[in-house]
Amino acid sequence: MVKVVSRWIGNTLLLLLAMLFLTSILLGYQSHKHPGQIPSFFGYKIMTVLSGSMRPVLQPGDIVIDREPDLTKFKVDQVITYKREDKFITHRVIDLVKKNGVVYYKTKGDANNVEDNKLVAPQQVVGDYAFHIPNAGFFLEFARGKLGILLFIILPAILIVLSEVFKDKRPKKKGRKDRPYPQEDIV
Repeated sequence: MVKVVSRWIGNTLLLLLAMLFLTSILLGYQSHKHPGQIPSFFGYKIMTVLSGSMRPVLQPGDIVIDREPDLTKFKVDQVITYKREDKFITHRVIDLVKKNGVVYYKTKGDANNVEDNKLVAPQQVVGDYAFHIPNAGFFLEFARGKLGILLFIILPAILIVLSEVFKDKRPKKKGRKDRPYPQEDIV
């Protein structure tokens, strides 16, 4: 029973590591191919919160997951992410301002005393807040560093290779379970 549970846990961890590895390769490729844009995964964009401007909803170190923006559905009190001067900012829409037939967004961080000094144009909006993962940004930033790559990619890869190399060296049990079919079925 213990072997079955430990094998199941090991296979689950292996699957999670493989998914994390493939996701990191995909996001890394997207970052390299399109610098200055947020990499997306199945239409969702992943960003780390760096400031406390959206406290208490979002804390520094949280991960924000945004979906593709639908500019026709934005309304007051919605949280959006927009790009301004090579920075991505996640703030709440506090007003919609129509100028020359175009709707602009007045935004403000929840913890800020004043609204943002410039209106946000529709083409600046890069994401519509979907949800966040508390404190996961610290882990993500660690995983992107040299030590994180060593611990989460290289070391598990070495362990997987070693486990496969030594798997065939273990003595196999003889018995009915190792046969491809029951003995009675052979004619």
